[in-house]
Amino acid sequence: MSGSIGGEVIVYLSSTKNVNWNIEGLVDSVATINWNIITALYSNQDYIYEKDIDGIVIALNQRGVVQGLEVGPISPASMAVSVTKGRGLFENSTIEAGGETVNISPADPTYDRKDLILVDRSGNISVAEGEPASSPKPPMYECMIWDDCEDLNNEGATWTAVHNATVGNTTTSKYGINAIYVKGAADDNPGIGLEFASAKDWSDYKSFEIWIAPLNDDSTPATDETARIYIYDDIYEWIAFDVTLSSTPDEYVFKRCQLNSSGVGDAPDATGGTFDSSKVKRVEILLQTATDNIDFAFDQIKLYRDDKIIIGQVIVQSGASSIGSNDIRDERKMIYGNKYKSNLYQVNMDDGSCKVFEDEGSLNEEDWVEVGNPMKQWGG
Repeated sequence: MSGSIGGEVIVYLSSTKNVNWNIEGLVDSVATINWNIITALYSNQDYIYEKDIDGIVIALNQRGVVQGLEVGPISPASMAVSVTKGRGLFENSTIEAGGETVNISPADPTYDRKDLILVDRSGNISVAEGEPASSPKPPMYECMIWDDCEDLNNEGATWTAVHNATVGNTTTSKYGINAIYVKGAADDNPGIGLEFASAKDWSDYKSFEIWIAPLNDDSTPATDETARIYIYDDIYEWIAFDVTLSSTPDEYVFKRCQLNSSGVGDAPDATGGTFDSSKVKRVEILLQTATDNIDFAFDQIKLYRDDKIIIGQVIVQSGASSIGSNDIRDERKMIYGNKYKSNLYQVNMDDGSCKVFEDEGSLNEEDWVEVGNPMKQWGG
C-alpha cells in the first residue's frame, strides 16, 4: 500500500453481518493501533466488534441501489425503456446489472397501466406488469402493504363478518388512523373474511404479515385468546396460522406467516389439503374460543417478497405506442446516494475522535486506508 497515513485511518465497513475486524497486517504503516474512540466505536487493540457498530451493520443490511440502474427512455422512442449499468445491494451481497433495453407490453386501449422495472439477485432485469384501470396501481413487490386496514375494502373485495360478528373500523390502530375491528356476538367464534372475485397469485411471496390485538371496545376484551388466520386457494384447500393475542387489551402483536415453504416466518400450524399459493381465493381470521362478546382488531397486512429490487415505474398511457421520459418514475432506493459512495468512518489517531465521510471522491487516497467495503474486496 502506497502513501502515508498522516495520523488518520479511514475504515470502510463492509456489509457482513458478523463483524470481527482483525486489521493486523492490513495497515502496514502502523505497528500498533490504539483505538481510543469516543461513543461511535469501541475496540480492543486490533479488533472492532459487532456490538459496537450495530448502526452501521443495520444500515448495510438492506436492499437497494448503490449506483446507476436508472430507468430512462430510448431513442427513437418505442415500447421499451433503457436501464443504465449499475450496482444493487441485497443485504450482504452486491450485484452488477443493467446496460440494456427492456421491452414493455402493449398499452391497453382504454385504461392506463403502471408497470414496475425490477432487478433480482442474479442481476436479471424484468418487468412486473400492472392491471389497466381508471386509477391504476403498480403491482406489489418487495415488502409491500397489502392492506392498510383504513377501510374494509381491498383488491376489489370487502372484509365481511363471520359467525354473527360485527365488523368495521376502529381508531385503536397500530398504524395510520384506523384498524379493522371484529366485534363478537354471544357464544360464537367471531371472525372476518375477504374473498376475491378472481384468485390471486401469491406463489412468489415468502410471508403474510399482520398486526393483531385484543380490542377493549366493551367490558370484556379478548384477553388470553388465540386467533387463527386461514388462507384458502380456489378449491378451498388451506393453510392456517395461530396467533396468541396479548393479555393486555389494545396491545398489538406481530405475526409473520410463512408462505411457500420459504423459511421466512412461522410455518403453518394446520393444513387442509394441498394448498396452492398461485390461486389464493380467500383470507379469514377467526378467534378459536366461543366466548361472549369478544372483540379483536388487526392492522397493516403485508406480503413479503425479497428476491427483487424496484428500480423504476413506467406509466403506460392508454393507446400509447411509445414510452417517453414523462412516463417514467425513478423508484430507486439509493443506499449511498446518487453515485458510487460508501459511508466511511474516519478515525483520528491523535485524539481518538471519529466522524463519517459520505463521499469517496472527497478523500485523498494517500491519506486513508481501505479495510474492505461493500463494493469490492481487499486488493480488488
